[in-house]
Amino acid sequence: EQRHRGLTSIRNNGVNQLFEINFRTSTGSVRTAEVSASRINYLSKPSYLCYFRDITKRRRMEERLEALIDRKSS
Repeated sequence: EQRHRGLTSIRNNGVNQLFEINFRTSTGSVRTAEVSASRINYLSKPSYLCYFRDITKRRRMEERLEALIDRKSS
């Protein structure tokens, strides 16, 4: 659903969008990626330029930090 919303926004607005998706690797593990996508013209044809950055470690660290903060405030 995240991917669908992000791509729909790019199609409608054509501007750079930043969104996150979860994906499964060839080994079966689930990872989180930050996607930056823009609509461009390439060889006179509408195209999409996308960058994917694996942010799985960052998300896990954020979750651990939130858990520690919650435990400390309880």
